[in-house]
This record gives sequence, structure tokens and C-alpha cells, in this order.
Amino acid sequence: MLRHWVWENEGTADSALQLVDDYLARGIPVGAVIIDRPWQTAPNTFEPDPKRYPKLGQLVQAFHERDVRVMMWITSVVNATASTYAEAKANGYFLNGGKTVRWWAGRGAFIDYTNPKAVAWWHRRMDAILDLGIDGWKCDGTDPFVVLLGRPKGAAGPITPADYRDAFYRDFFEYTRSRLGPDRVITARPCDSLPGMPISVPFAPRDVNFAGWVGDQDGSFEGLRVALANIRASSKRGYVNFGSDIGGFRGRGLRDREVMIRWAQFGALCPIMENGGGGEHRPWLYDDEVLSIYKQFATLHHELIPYLYSQGAKAWGEGASLMRFVAGGNTYLLGDALLVAAMVKPGAKRRIILPAGRWRDWLNESEVHEGPGTKVLDVPLSRFPVFVREGAIVPLDVSDATTGHGDAFCRNHLTVAAYPIAGEARSFDLYEERGTGAQLSWRAEDRALTLESSPIRRKLTWRVPGLRDVERITESSGPDPVRVDSTQALLTAPRTWTVDRDGILWVRIANADQGMRVRIQR
Repeated sequence: MLRHWVWENEGTADSALQLVDDYLARGIPVGAVIIDRPWQTAPNTFEPDPKRYPKLGQLVQAFHERDVRVMMWITSVVNATASTYAEAKANGYFLNGGKTVRWWAGRGAFIDYTNPKAVAWWHRRMDAILDLGIDGWKCDGTDPFVVLLGRPKGAAGPITPADYRDAFYRDFFEYTRSRLGPDRVITARPCDSLPGMPISVPFAPRDVNFAGWVGDQDGSFEGLRVALANIRASSKRGYVNFGSDIGGFRGRGLRDREVMIRWAQFGALCPIMENGGGGEHRPWLYDDEVLSIYKQFATLHHELIPYLYSQGAKAWGEGASLMRFVAGGNTYLLGDALLVAAMVKPGAKRRIILPAGRWRDWLNESEVHEGPGTKVLDVPLSRFPVFVREGAIVPLDVSDATTGHGDAFCRNHLTVAAYPIAGEARSFDLYEERGTGAQLSWRAEDRALTLESSPIRRKLTWRVPGLRDVERITESSGPDPVRVDSTQALLTAPRTWTVDRDGILWVRIANADQGMRVRIQR
């Protein structure tokens, strides 16, 4: 779920598949697609629209063949015009005897989660879609409308709006996992402010919302600022992973290109990067510069997945968020190592308040800034204010030269970017899905640097900027790495090293099953 998602507000099976293929054809990675409303005959019937999605199971399979996960839009409201409404009302499966309320997709009634028979009926409806092997649900925010019932009441008696909210999200999360396994998720709002709601309030419970999004915003800089306000509120509540609709949900046609670029850059530096909504969101329909920037930052987001996954696990255990805002309003730490300053107004100037420490421009590593302090930086559209803390370790999945963090020689390796400080030592706990994880560390002594990993079943490529004067490298847990004359030659032997023309040291360890410890003598 940390990969790049795409979706349309209203589409068909053909347009959804074409959308994903168009991204992939342009070298933009895609990890998931949302099949949004209206995919059903009516909201929440679980019956695919025969004209829009005549063979939904085949569509899910086609996406899976492309290694793309599938999320389906849903809520807990059944409209009075739906084919399933009469049956559910006759059997007492709705709150307040089937009383309907006006919501943004019609007039409907709420499933009664306090009634076991209603829940069993609801699950039987759900099973038809789960049997297709989908990967989760987009649980949209209709739960606030339950207050329109006046005094919500189910089979078990009165139910508070908060209790109903929790039941809605938990049921989709837990039942789907019970049927399909623990890698299924929901995407839902963490904290958000709907129209007419001036403050951000919580929606889905933290412990079932690993892939949140805040929406819906206008496709403008004002919309971006609203999204950030909701993201700040979600951070304070300790939600771990979330993002926003790149370019905003509301609007028609093309967005302002500067809004699209800045929102895409910001979206790539959130735990969840997702792009979809009303109007036009496909970056190649703007111009070549928008496409190039979008591709760069979507690739950067995918490179960050080992870091985000590991830091997300740490944040989860601490009851914290992966995004932690610092002085400066729209500036935040993404994990412990990265500092991001969102661009929320037109223009290239950005005033940034840096926390204590040394911060290296992560997209131009020759620039280093001292904190604490304030900087006014010039940030053209091709750049974005993201800094890495000196002393950090940032594990990456790099496969090409798009971002400048490596090249094809990094493919199928874990690229470990390290930024040592003389006289200090650091470690990083790497978490891996379906893996054993490892501890990565460095120790910087006088004219020597030690890089170390506990046992790990992955090929490692260490990346250390600023080490031009390396004399030799020795390995205490295996053969010494051999010096080669270029980064491309790193693949010619199991253990190799080189210093490139930018002064970046590269050390490749093809087998670290027993751990590794290399000592770099300067």
C-alpha cells in the first residue's frame, strides 16, 4: 500500500485498465488502483454494473497480472432505490427501521451493525466481491450522516455516531482479512473536514487505517493547504500512513500545472501517494515537464518504501505518526531522517525553519544547511525542499538513475544510503514484509568508517557520499571487497567497491546471510 495508486472518479473496466497501462507505458510505477463509484448497479449493492464492469473478476485478474492491487469503493448506506433495499428493510437490517437520510449519492438507510442477522446478510453480499480476490476497500466517509437520524437506534438499542463509525470501518477491515488474509486493507479518512465542517475530526480508528487519505479538496493551492491542515490533524492523532488526492478531488479539466506539480511532489513525500478524482489527473496530458517531474517523484516514492515501511513500524509501536510536523507550519519530518517543506503557494521562494542539526539537500547532496535556523531557498518546479539529516541511514529500493540515488546496478539490491558524522555511530532497524529484517549501522572513527548489517537475505549496496579518499576496504566476516573502476563494474564480483566521480562510495555485498562488517580506511 506504500506504492503509487491511481484511479478515476467515474470510469469503466476499459478506462481503468487503460489508465494503469498508460502510466506503466511511461515508466511510472503503479502499485494499486481504486475502482471508485459508480462500479455497482446502485451504491453498496455489491452488484457490478453490467455496462461499466461486465466482467469484474477478469478485470481484477488483469490488474494482478500487472502486479497492481485492487481497491473497491464502498460505504454502509443502501439507497431506497437500490435493488437490495426492500429486502433489508423488511428484515429489519437498517438502523431506525430503515429511515432514510439525504447523503451525497442519494437517499438511503444505514446497515445496523448491532444486528447479527443484518451483519451476516451484509457479509453474504460482500462475499461475491471478496471471492474475486480484491485487495481491499475504499471506505468512503458517509458515517457522519448517521447524525441525521436524530437518535440512531439499532436492534441492540441506541448507538452513538462514534460507535457506528468504528463498527463500519472495523467490519470491512476485519471481515475482509478473515476471508482473504492479513495483507488486505481498507483506505479511509484518518482526520478530515467535510464541507460545512470547519475543523478536522477523526473518521476510521487508527488501528484499522494503515492507508488513509484526506479528501475531498479543490484542485488549487487553497485545496492543498486544506489537505495539509487535515494531514496535520491526522498526525496529531497518531495515524501512521496517509496522503491526499494529488491535484485535489474537486474540479474539471486540467488543473493549474504548478498546483499539479507541487501537489505531486508533496504526495510523493507522504506515506500514501495516490492520484485521482474529478477532472484531469494524468500528468502526460499537461506537458513533458509535468510528466518528467511526476515520473521522478513517483519513482522516488517507490525507492523510499523500505524506509517508509520500517519507520512506519517504529511509529506504530510508539503510537506516533510517520509524518511529524515541526516549526514552520507546513514543514514535517517524514520518519526520523527526512525533512520536507511543502510548497503551498505559487512561486519558487520558500522560507524554511530548520530544526537543530545538519541537513543535506536530498535532491542535490552537495548543499548542506545548518540548523536550527531559517533559510529562504529558491525552489524551481523541478526541485522540492526535502532534506536528509546528517547521521541518518536511509534504506532504498533503487532500480535506475531517475532520482540520482543510484542506477541499474542497484536493481534487486537494498541500497543503503548512509550519512556518517565523525566520531559518532548510528543504527537503523529494517523491517521487511515477508522478510526477516535486519539492523543496519555505521561507526565513524578517525579516518575509518565501519559499515555493518546483521544477517539479511538480500543483496546490499551501501551508498556513502563524500568519501573520495578511500585507501582500502576490509571485511571481517568474509572476503575483502575488490575495488573496481566504475559503478557498472560493481556487479562483476560478489563483493566490490568503487568511488564515483561525485565522490560517492559504493560498496556491494552480494551475500550477507551471515551478516557483514566492512571497515573503510581513509
